[in-house]
Amino acid sequence: MCLKKGEVAIVNQVATSETVKGGYSVLLYNTLTFPDGSAIILRSRGALGGGVPGSPATAGWKTEILKGTGRFEGINGTASAKSKFIPPEKGEPGPKAVGEGTITYTLPSK
Repeated sequence: MCLKKGEVAIVNQVATSETVKGGYSVLLYNTLTFPDGSAIILRSRGALGGGVPGSPATAGWKTEILKGTGRFEGINGTASAKSKFIPPEKGEPGPKAVGEGTITYTLPSK
């Protein structure tokens, strides 16, 4: 993941979903780990719409910051994101997603 200020983070995601009429309910846990070892842990809840296999779908969810480590210790805030899913090409195991989001946070005074 590339961030606005040019920083790069590795994202580890654990996701669960539940089929509901017209789409899916989604629960995501993401850990963004930076080269210096600092991390931001996020929990996202939302919906994945479009539910027709092989067709483009959209996703939107609200996210809260659960915890920060290293330079993000004591972080507080929220995030939002939207993605558009692209059907898989022949031989690919699943769809790809293109999206963007915003993390709004504060850190305690030092």
